[in-house]
Amino acid sequence: MKAAKPKTMPKGKTSLTYKDGHTGASNQNVNQKQEPVEWKKGPKVDQLDILVDVPDKKHEKVSELVMGLPLEIDGLTQYEMSDTAHANYIFGCGYKLGKVSLFTIRCLPHFKSPFVKVTCGPAELVRTGKVITFWKLFSYTLSSLTNLNCRATRMDLAYDFDMSGQELVWYSTRAKKGFVYPGSTWGTSYLGSNRSNLQIRIYDKATQLKKVKGLQIAQSQMMRLELILRRAYLPADFPIGLTAMKNPLYGIRPYSRLGVINWFKKHDYADLVADFLQDGLQKALAQLPPKERKAIVAALDKFAVPEWWNPNQLWCELVEHALNHPVMEILKGGKPQAS
Repeated sequence: MKAAKPKTMPKGKTSLTYKDGHTGASNQNVNQKQEPVEWKKGPKVDQLDILVDVPDKKHEKVSELVMGLPLEIDGLTQYEMSDTAHANYIFGCGYKLGKVSLFTIRCLPHFKSPFVKVTCGPAELVRTGKVITFWKLFSYTLSSLTNLNCRATRMDLAYDFDMSGQELVWYSTRAKKGFVYPGSTWGTSYLGSNRSNLQIRIYDKATQLKKVKGLQIAQSQMMRLELILRRAYLPADFPIGLTAMKNPLYGIRPYSRLGVINWFKKHDYADLVADFLQDGLQKALAQLPPKERKAIVAALDKFAVPEWWNPNQLWCELVEHALNHPVMEILKGGKPQAS
């Protein structure tokens, strides 16, 4: 028997108050005018997917525990999973604050051994002060297991930059595909695809926060660099093995948008400007023969690189932040400090 559906949240109570002091609307219909807030720059762990192996003899017990999780806890409301596109789980539920989901727990069958899949937003858990709540539910759900064999299947790392006064375009020597989705200061640049073990997204965070969460931030040009690391890319000894991983930022280049346009026009590549503005540098250069493409990239590499673009330092900061994140303490079997 599945847990009962929670009651609908009272109308009008859709605002979220975060630990760092700012408030954001959970939908776009916001009548109250909000003052711009300062958005925290630097590294973040944006999403984490974890699989926990469950022995056959204990799967029924774990399923019962998931189905018996409280409908409300510490201000969070439970909702039942209803993803018909991936409805191959025995039972699943999630917890949300207002209308923002913070994490989900699902019991899934498997041809060899069943497992529990946990998906959470570590940065959002810290921002809302709900890390301890997540730990309570995560630990309770898996309390019947003596050995937790956890493995990460996806981790999204992000780094937010204040880009006021800068217009950059991006290229990766390792990405096979890339395009730009228009509609903001830079559009959204994708390097790699949704099936790639490593995908990189670079987008206008300020515009995304305003459109999706109704949140106006003080930095009008906040750029987010997002790394999506999937199962085959992540180390088997996660999270400790992150320190030995190859830096995924190598091969990525930021160029001046105006500089690229001027170079194209000066060197008889004016016909590429329209493609570049519409689809981004990655896709514009992909139509050229490999030898010609490499020659252009070599020429663009002579452009001055922004002082803050240091791939080695950025990757070290991201790894250190991930290893010290309170959610990682949970995966190591410990209790996180109150966030």
